[in-house]
Amino acid sequence: MFKLSTTTQFFAISLILLIKDTFQFRMGMVINTPRATVAIPTSPTLAGEVTSGLISGLAIRALKRRLADSKMVDCIVNAEPRDLLRGKVGPVVVKGRGWMSPKGLTCRSIEAVVKDCSLDMTSVMHKQKLRLNYPANGSAMVAFDANDFGNFLTHSLLVPPSHRFIMNDKIMNDEIKFLKEGVSIDPIQGAVTFYINFLQVSWKCVLERTSSKGGGAKVQVSFIESSCTLSKDEISLLKIGLSKTMTNFFNNLVINLDGAFIKYKDMMVIQKSKIPYVLLSLELIVQKFPSRSISF
Repeated sequence: MFKLSTTTQFFAISLILLIKDTFQFRMGMVINTPRATVAIPTSPTLAGEVTSGLISGLAIRALKRRLADSKMVDCIVNAEPRDLLRGKVGPVVVKGRGWMSPKGLTCRSIEAVVKDCSLDMTSVMHKQKLRLNYPANGSAMVAFDANDFGNFLTHSLLVPPSHRFIMNDKIMNDEIKFLKEGVSIDPIQGAVTFYINFLQVSWKCVLERTSSKGGGAKVQVSFIESSCTLSKDEISLLKIGLSKTMTNFFNNLVINLDGAFIKYKDMMVIQKSKIPYVLLSLELIVQKFPSRSISF
């Protein structure tokens, strides 16, 4: 049996997803009703079917309450009936298309997989709420077009880094500001171009996937504004420093969604139906489900 590397698996999965029509994860179908999948050869019990369907339905309703808009939301709960009463389920797969959060975070498509979950069944059955007994781990694949990526960069959850540098023999520190405008995705170069503001000067950033093992992010920053007081030597040093700062930022990116943590793992740039997309592979750590009162 052949064992694929993590990188090969990532691109193999990506390719399978891209083969589907109109860049959808089974997106020709709009799923408004919960489904239950029981992964054992014997016939599931009635209690097992109801519980799986209930969990799926609660997850779908919770997601829809959180979204300002969506074209498709689906949740597939795999479980063995004998484990359901103990709250053991998994894998759980959440798929979506055309998602938009109340605060403007958007994506073309998303697929998240959590391998194993331990749910508080008392909360599920009596309170109709999903509550974890223990943190759960998983992964996600998100597809952004250029507009989505601009929304991602400038969303309040994404806190830009600051950059420390030396100028006029003084150690200085200034915040970087992401700009929503000007984002472009190049499928030929496999790169995403975006812009930042630093020291009140605009800089061009090109985000690419590194060729090294693990497929991390690499950002090359270049100076684009001609009228400023910076010298050529200062610009040259800042380009090098900003490139390192931005590269470290993406490779160590962790977003906290009120107890659900998302970490950057890998990226890929593709084109489907003449529209370029960037796929982000993410690691999920769910310590608790986000509170209903928190808006993203």
